[in-house]
Amino acid sequence: MRPADRLVGFVGEALRAGRSRADIEAAMIGAGWSESEIRAALGAWAETGFTPPVPRPRTGPSPREAVIFGLMFVALVISTVSILRLGFELADARLGDPFAERGLGNWGIRRALAGLIVFFPLFLWLDRKVRRLTLADPASTRSPVRRWFAALTCFIAALALLTDLLFVIQGLLGGETALRFFAKATLVAAVAGAILLYYRSEMQSPDEAA
Repeated sequence: MRPADRLVGFVGEALRAGRSRADIEAAMIGAGWSESEIRAALGAWAETGFTPPVPRPRTGPSPREAVIFGLMFVALVISTVSILRLGFELADARLGDPFAERGLGNWGIRRALAGLIVFFPLFLWLDRKVRRLTLADPASTRSPVRRWFAALTCFIAALALLTDLLFVIQGLLGGETALRFFAKATLVAAVAGAILLYYRSEMQSPDEAA
């Protein structure tokens, strides 16, 4: 049995014995358990005042969720890269890069548009499907696959924002004044920021969201 499961079992036994949550928490602190472990163990039991204690529902991952969120992640990544690639190509073509090709004859623009045409509708369809499932079964928000998908997405978006800021500062310190440089940096920040805001709430536990 994992230590976390043993700790949850201990909390359940203590609650059955009529001990208060404050006393149980103090005992676990005295035994050397960390704050996060204590919070998780206490959170496994509902605060209903009912005896015996009522466990909170726990949802495990399913192959169906892995497929849905795996496809969503791939579709989101390719759609994002396509948007950025398209924006970069247009910035080069419109804002003074002499080596940029013009119009749909540009292979980079064609590839970006193809990626958007294929994967962005797929992402929108899967996202809508997930939201319908959530309305039908609110317990799906407890899915660890769903929350890890949101966490990974937010991590990549935050990393993109920080990297974008790094390049902007580096460009300013190097005397960069080209309009297309700042147009590209603004596009990256806007796309990454939108993704971060969109998925931030998905990382919250059901109790935090309530």
